[in-house]
Amino acid sequence: MERVRIYKNQQGIAALMAVLSLTFLGLVAISATGLRTTSSKGMVDSNSRMEAEYYALAGQEYAVAQILQGYDPTVTDHSVGKGSFSVSTSGNQVTVTSQYDIATVTRNFEMDMVNACIKPYVNPSLQAWDNSLYGINLYRICPVPPTITEMAVEVIPYEGERVSGITMGGIEVFNEEDGKKANGVSFDIDDFTLPADPVKNLTINRIDFHSKLSLEKSYTITFRFSDGTQRRVSFDDSHEASPGQNPDATPGYYVDDGEIYVEPGFNIQFDVLCADMTYPLDGNSVDLHARLSRNTNLDSAYLFGSVPLVGGESYAEATPKDNSVVYRVDAYAQYGNLWDFEAKSNELDQVKTLLAGSNVPSTLEGFGGSEPVKNCLAPYLNEDSGKVNLNYWESLMLFELGTDLSANPKEVGDFQELVLLVSVWHDSWL
Repeated sequence: MERVRIYKNQQGIAALMAVLSLTFLGLVAISATGLRTTSSKGMVDSNSRMEAEYYALAGQEYAVAQILQGYDPTVTDHSVGKGSFSVSTSGNQVTVTSQYDIATVTRNFEMDMVNACIKPYVNPSLQAWDNSLYGINLYRICPVPPTITEMAVEVIPYEGERVSGITMGGIEVFNEEDGKKANGVSFDIDDFTLPADPVKNLTINRIDFHSKLSLEKSYTITFRFSDGTQRRVSFDDSHEASPGQNPDATPGYYVDDGEIYVEPGFNIQFDVLCADMTYPLDGNSVDLHARLSRNTNLDSAYLFGSVPLVGGESYAEATPKDNSVVYRVDAYAQYGNLWDFEAKSNELDQVKTLLAGSNVPSTLEGFGGSEPVKNCLAPYLNEDSGKVNLNYWESLMLFELGTDLSANPKEVGDFQELVLLVSVWHDSWL
């Protein structure tokens, strides 16, 4: 049996599909290199063997094309003409078995599946609050974003816990009143494809349970992908208190008055959760932008690009290996000559910075026709406890860009125009 190793690449998909379509067109030319025999029976056997080899090659290319697109390559007795092939997998080994007439050929090769390109990591001080579990992330290292189709949750020791909801990347992918037993059995979720470049990290915002979680539990979360492979992460609940603004409790960074102090060699990512502002007199959209300041040096170019923000934008960078960085975000709102306003994240009148365990702001309803910020913040809010659900490496920045609260202290801002999620992590956590 022949064993080869194949590596993923995006450009290979089109080429492989082309080769697949041309495989059988090239049989006549390729057959010139077939085995030589001297008897008529031997000639028949040799021809069958050669045809079976071609079907094995076609099966191999079919499997590779499926895997590169994130699909399950498994197939049984796939007929093409007078022959057929089957594909099975075990770990990263792919087995193709072809049959033509009396001949059977088996090919084995190794190929990284989707689960090999995902690295799960967990908040080192994982927190289970009330009925929910937080602190799980998936880091993508492959070029093609994979799709999660099923999950399994196991609580040890199991005492009848049931999963009632799952939110990832700000999107609810599972919600069931009766819930699923948290005993390690897989269940379907809404298919969720991880973000494309440049975003590498996916946060599992929360896993909700029917009842309040007990302390000193262990958890195993299994993610099953569209290609049939799976990735598992296990951890214990440390049930530690929220770090808040205590520098000693947040490895690598801390937040102070709207500025983020990040140690050397860490990564920081900014995600736009909400970007919505309308001019109240005519209801038209106001252009929103942001700039990043590093150690008081303000970028000349807009963060996320020159196009007005609409939500969903993302930007990440790493701090130098030998220098810490103090980050500040400046936000801008402009509507022709009628409104031009700027707010810096360290201006506490204009910007609210929320950390794990912070109280939910009371001003979350829309104003002047804008969408309520409560809608896009839903995955991060626990209205029962009145707290914000965040991992310890995350913070939220809520900008008020429609009212100058320093000049009009009696006014009430809704802090709805621009909301950023800021994440800080180290590669060693992956």
